[in-house]
Amino acid sequence: MGNILLSEGAIIFYIVVIIGAFILYALDLINNELRERNLESLLFKKFEVDEYIKVVSEYGAKSRNKAKITKYNIYKAQGLYYKGENEKALEWLKVAEPEVEKSEDMYLKMIYASTFFKILFDIGYNDKVEQIYQKNKKIIDKMITSSTNKFDGLYLSGLYVKVKGLNKEAYEIFSEAKNYAIHKLQKVMLSFQLAQVCIALSKLEEAEIETENVMNTKKKSKNYLFVYEVLEKIIKETRSQSINISSVDKDLEEQQRKEALDKMNKEVEEAILKGDDKDTKEVKTDENGNIVKEKEIDEDVKKLQEEEAFKEELENLTKNLHNEMLVNNNLNK
Repeated sequence: MGNILLSEGAIIFYIVVIIGAFILYALDLINNELRERNLESLLFKKFEVDEYIKVVSEYGAKSRNKAKITKYNIYKAQGLYYKGENEKALEWLKVAEPEVEKSEDMYLKMIYASTFFKILFDIGYNDKVEQIYQKNKKIIDKMITSSTNKFDGLYLSGLYVKVKGLNKEAYEIFSEAKNYAIHKLQKVMLSFQLAQVCIALSKLEEAEIETENVMNTKKKSKNYLFVYEVLEKIIKETRSQSINISSVDKDLEEQQRKEALDKMNKEVEEAILKGDDKDTKEVKTDENGNIVKEKEIDEDVKKLQEEEAFKEELENLTKNLHNEMLVNNNLNK
């Protein structure tokens, strides 16, 4: 009877242990979910990068699970990337790398690859980057086929072709990614990339819209995303180039206008010099400066000739009369 009671007590004990373990597991899941939501809110909704990094560090310090510690290290690298501190971010990814390589957790591999390639493509492109991308491309392909990570897969694919200078292809991929952007941060980062690509493709109106989408989220806080500073610099450089182009256009327009005017003046001078003498008529004016018509000139000449003839005739008559008077005087003597 005692053995039976002991067996029943053992059963109850094991049941309590199992229930307790289940409760602890459930509490851990709930606690983990609350932490994830808190981190998601800080980074993806509020853009409070400094606070996000601080909280992630606290979670990592309290955890005793290697997988969770690795995840928080990747999260910290992610926060540092959005803050614009790529070198520090790479250091934390290096800490997480060994556990990621031997882990079978695909989520862990995806968030590692996502953070790593964002930093890598931000630095630039060369043969080494191409080799690393091709080696890990299968993970990005899985992201694209995944319902929960499709945006990240498309975003990384867009970054890849953009960093290679294929802006048209990048524009198409980023435009498709718009359909899968859920979080505020995803939309901001996508507009940030599209603004740059649109400027490169001379889609200036669209670039302006995407720029406004980014800058409208800028708050009066020290926790700025790095994209604000980068985009402000790009806008300043683009406007400076536009002013320079406008200035060159004005100078060119003025030069063309001057050349056209000089050409016109030269043509007029040549036309005057090449004019036939028979077609060139002397223009005469009267004492008031009015142009005298050709007919009027002929009549004046005729009148002048008549006056000269009359004057000559009068002088001859006077001369003859004087001679006759001399003759008569001699006779009377």
